[in-house]
Amino acid sequence: LDWSYRDVWDFLISCELPYCSLYDQGYTSIGTVQDTIRNPALRIEDASKKSRLTQSEPKDQRSKDIVPFLALAHNVPGVEAANTKDTAKYQAAWFLLNETLERESRLKNARPTSQTKDKTAVLVVGNEIMSGSIRDENGHFLLSELRKLGLHTEELVMIRDNKDMIADTVRRLSDTHKYVFVTGGIGPTHDDVTLPAVAQAFGCGLQTRSEILELLHQYLPNEELNE
Repeated sequence: LDWSYRDVWDFLISCELPYCSLYDQGYTSIGTVQDTIRNPALRIEDASKKSRLTQSEPKDQRSKDIVPFLALAHNVPGVEAANTKDTAKYQAAWFLLNETLERESRLKNARPTSQTKDKTAVLVVGNEIMSGSIRDENGHFLLSELRKLGLHTEELVMIRDNKDMIADTVRRLSDTHKYVFVTGGIGPTHDDVTLPAVAQAFGCGLQTRSEILELLHQYLPNEELNE
């Protein structure tokens, strides 16, 4: 059948046929838990005002709308629900006006492929590093250690302590690299933005992992760890 996206939905709705409930939640193309997100074109800008679809939104803004399918873990048997703070509303799939945007519900290169396998990227964060007042040593150390492990580092990126910039860069690098290492901005200060920025990149919240906390206590036995 040579049916368009619109033809399919007209048929399903008019015949009152059953379909996956995820299409009611803003998804337009269902793949795996790694590469499926709500379609940014169906995002409602402000639920308190008249619904406005962002179908003309530039693609470089997509990272702000990403809500990975995996973050909605109540849909995945055996996976604990993530503490996502995303409160955005999305219209159902059949409200999509521009059919060419159907595949915007998929992340490109979300899973390792022959092009992304074993490729790594290093993101160094810090205003002091960008101003030149402090020399970056973590990035150099990571490059050396990753090479010893046989991993090919494609990019070394340095940026300032800007939450949106960090989130956008992490999202971009994770789409094209199997491993992304973030360093420099994660420190003892209460105003560090790196962790919430990484969470923002993947549309999820922050959690305390007991196994990671135990490793920190082992390597820093005399240090009092803050939040």
